[in-house]
Amino acid sequence: TGASTAQIVKNVTIGSTATATATATATATATATKGSSPGLAPDAIVAMHDGDTSTTLNALAALQPIVDYMNAHGYCSTATIRGDATGGVVPPAASPVPPRETS
Repeated sequence: TGASTAQIVKNVTIGSTATATATATATATATATKGSSPGLAPDAIVAMHDGDTSTTLNALAALQPIVDYMNAHGYCSTATIRGDATGGVVPPAASPVPPRETS
């Protein structure tokens, strides 16, 4: 079950549609339509997850080809999560509490 390594790489780098795989293990952007993803583009967000054993192993095997594609196309990565990276599911974080004034 799940997507093959090649399908995961294709879904992330080129894009996918709802019919490409029922378990699209990869990407979404703010412009993606329901059931599809456009693939890597500037400001795209890639999220990987694990699942059953074959899906997990396929996702791990897909990482290097995805990184190779990103390098070949001048993309980079970061561990910093943008504030708008909620997928429309998670509400934005609350503003920080201002420091207390001391007298």
